[in-house]
Amino acid sequence: MKKVVFAVIGANILLTQTLYAFDIKQLQQSWSGRYDDRKIAVFIQSIDRNQVKGYSILGKNKQNFIGKVQTTPQGYKMTATESGAKASSGIFTFAVDSNQPNRLDASWESATGSVKPKYFDLKPQQCRYQKDVGDYPSASQRLLKDADLQMPAQDLDWMRNEIYARHGYSFANKEIASQFANNSWYMPCSTNVESQLTQIEKTNIQRIVKVRPYMAKMEWGR
Repeated sequence: MKKVVFAVIGANILLTQTLYAFDIKQLQQSWSGRYDDRKIAVFIQSIDRNQVKGYSILGKNKQNFIGKVQTTPQGYKMTATESGAKASSGIFTFAVDSNQPNRLDASWESATGSVKPKYFDLKPQQCRYQKDVGDYPSASQRLLKDADLQMPAQDLDWMRNEIYARHGYSFANKEIASQFANNSWYMPCSTNVESQLTQIEKTNIQRIVKVRPYMAKMEWGR
């Protein structure tokens, strides 16, 4: 009987040592991952062994959440409830393996049950301005000239949207959001980035908007 007791105590000590070797504060950062066809961003603002606080961004919605932290044999499990309107909010569950701290196994369930549950993975990703990425980085680097704008209207739309995407704009349009979700550099960080645009970018957006109607009338075939 004593051997069994000592074995249980020893296992508990080993589990405790393993968990304490993993600092849960490591999770206090920004995360992103595929959420159906779009990308979702999750920001853990504060966390300890009892409580987690943060917010998520998906499309035009920014939702704050707060929840509890539980110890599991593998690491930690966080269950957090969003504080927004019940019709559009739900409950997040995040699980982390102490041996794989750079991945959160996540799920989301609607508070009303009106939306199907979501199951996805999250990985660390920082919000930062990236002026050198995308198909048309020149739109964030220098003023565009007429020769730069000779392209189909849909390509001009892509060029303009890339400017916003480089600043981490979270697109409300699901089709546009799903297109940028395919880019590893893209992360939805804010629902409004107007104040972050450079003067070059603002001017280029105006030039693209002015030219677009004319390019839409042209036939772009082989």
